[in-house]
Amino acid sequence: GTFKNKVKEEVIELIEKNELVYAIGTQNLYTLSPDGAVTKTALSGRTTSATWFLNRLWISTTEGIFSYQAETELLDFVYDINNITALASSPNSLWGVSDEGTLIDIKPTKSFTFDKIASPLSIAPSGLALCVGTEDGIYRIWKGRAEQVEDILGTQDLDVAIYAVAADDKQGCWVAGEDGSIGRLDTKGDASWLKLTDPELPRITKIIPQGDQAWILTESGTWIITLKR
Repeated sequence: GTFKNKVKEEVIELIEKNELVYAIGTQNLYTLSPDGAVTKTALSGRTTSATWFLNRLWISTTEGIFSYQAETELLDFVYDINNITALASSPNSLWGVSDEGTLIDIKPTKSFTFDKIASPLSIAPSGLALCVGTEDGIYRIWKGRAEQVEDILGTQDLDVAIYAVAADDKQGCWVAGEDGSIGRLDTKGDASWLKLTDPELPRITKIIPQGDQAWILTESGTWIITLKR
C-alpha cells in the first residue's frame, strides 16, 4: 500500500461523512475527498473538539463554536462560547462540556446550562438520553422526564471515575472506569461487564462501539473487547 501525509499538524478529531473525511487540526480544518484533493480552512483560535450535527460539522475553539458545510466551504460563527473542551452529538441533540465542568445543552439558536451533574469527565448523547461519566460513576440524563437524572448503577460505581462513555444504537451506554471495568448498559440499566486486568493499565481515553464489540483506546495502546449478550 501507499501512505501520504495529507495533514501536517496535530489532528484532534477525524470524522467521515458523505464520502468526505474531515481532519480537524488544532489550527486548521482539512477536508479530504475520495480523489485525494484536500481543502484547507483556517480556524479561529485553537481547536478543542468537533462533532457532526444537523448535516454540518461543528467545531469548538478558544474563540467560540463554529459550523462548517463542505458544499459552500463556509465556516460560520454560531456561538460566543469560548470555553468548550468537548462536544458530543446524536441525530437530535448537541452537548458540550466547559472548562469549568459545566454541561451545556446546545441548540441551533440558543444554549442552556445543565447544573444537576457537576464536573462531567465524558459525555455521549444516546437517543433521548445523555450518558455522563463523572468522578463518582455513570449517570444518564433523560430530557423531558420529571426525574431527569438517573443514577444507573447506584452504589455499584461509587467513587469510580468513568473516563470514557459512548452511545450504542439502542439508547444504551458503553462505559469505561478507572479500575479497568468496561460495561454496556441498556435502557433499563441492565449491564454486561468485562474487566481489563493489566496491572499497569493506562488511562482509557475513548470507546468506539461496533455491535457487541468495542475498541478501547488508552494513553499507550488500543484494545478490542467483546461482551457477552
